[in-house]
Amino acid sequence: MNHEVFPGIHRLQLMNDGTTVKPLSSELGCATEAMLADALWKKDRFLLALSSSRPPFTCNDDDGIDSEPTQVQLYWQGETVGDVKATFYMDHGKPVRFLKLLPRETGAWLVTGVSQAHIVPLNMIPVTEHGFPGGFPGVLVQLTAGALLPAYASVASMSDERVGVAYAEGGGQVPHLMLRAVSLNGSATADVGSFLATATTLASPAPDTLVVAWIEGSGAQSSLRLARYQCMKAA
Repeated sequence: MNHEVFPGIHRLQLMNDGTTVKPLSSELGCATEAMLADALWKKDRFLLALSSSRPPFTCNDDDGIDSEPTQVQLYWQGETVGDVKATFYMDHGKPVRFLKLLPRETGAWLVTGVSQAHIVPLNMIPVTEHGFPGGFPGVLVQLTAGALLPAYASVASMSDERVGVAYAEGGGQVPHLMLRAVSLNGSATADVGSFLATATTLASPAPDTLVVAWIEGSGAQSSLRLARYQCMKAA
């Protein structure tokens, strides 16, 4: 898979061979802004999520006009590398600024963030291993009420059908770096502190545990911080 940038347009293209450059087999996404994409290996195939401005497999149509990447699309790999099947897409009407796939025992979590003024609320949807929403539209879990832009958010899978998220939230002069553990039934939240965090990385090395690393400050005054939070139990 490669991401080529052309003047004024961005296109996500799937190569039909992962080791050599050959003619393109599919053009999956297109938009006038940079798109987002993520993938998971499920059993013997890939599950792919991406943002785009047009419905699946229509980027080469002459009757379409590229715009901002407002759609979230899911694809499942077929029998060969270049064979993909569209399983789900939704048009949010506003640019998609955050997109991640996280593993879960029965499929994946699709985590998305769509621009709303100066914030990007993060939400997750459970999907099957083939990319079909599980319980959608009834199940849409809000991870954050609002992560500030730029959205230096990070997500990680936790045990027992839970997701952890680190994000910057407004309030006061300095944004707060927040941690949340979220399940379909509840959540637990911790305030890491008031930091000018410019990047975050999150991991869950053990059940109910989140480890977050962030860069604080900028330039010569920047420093790398690390914190471990235990007992992050989401009911």
